[in-house]
Amino acid sequence: MSDQKLAVYRALIDLGSATAGEVAKKLGPSAVRNNVATRISELKACGLVRETDKRPCRISGARALVFEIIPGALPKKPEPTPRPLRLVDAVRLAEEIGVIAQARGDTELTGKLERLIGMLESVRGR
Repeated sequence: MSDQKLAVYRALIDLGSATAGEVAKKLGPSAVRNNVATRISELKACGLVRETDKRPCRISGARALVFEIIPGALPKKPEPTPRPLRLVDAVRLAEEIGVIAQARGDTELTGKLERLIGMLESVRGR
């Protein structure tokens, strides 16, 4: 866990429940509310923090989400963001499926895959 996330986590432990603005105030003048809100979102994604309700922030007076630590929660890894399929990988995948289709004698699928590979390679050649 990063130092910033750990500081936000500890502040929430101390405060019990708080808005991002209240946590930023607890962390001191160098803490920026937007950065604190981002760290809270990350802690939430890890399963360590939850939203409890909305109420006026004691710092800004604006209606804001209130967060608290989930007692006994263990951090979980957030779902990884899938990497976009690269063109070279798409060509390789189509070729591998083509080999399987050819081995099964599926001439219709083999023909479609050959056309797809041709289109992908023409895009790659641009």
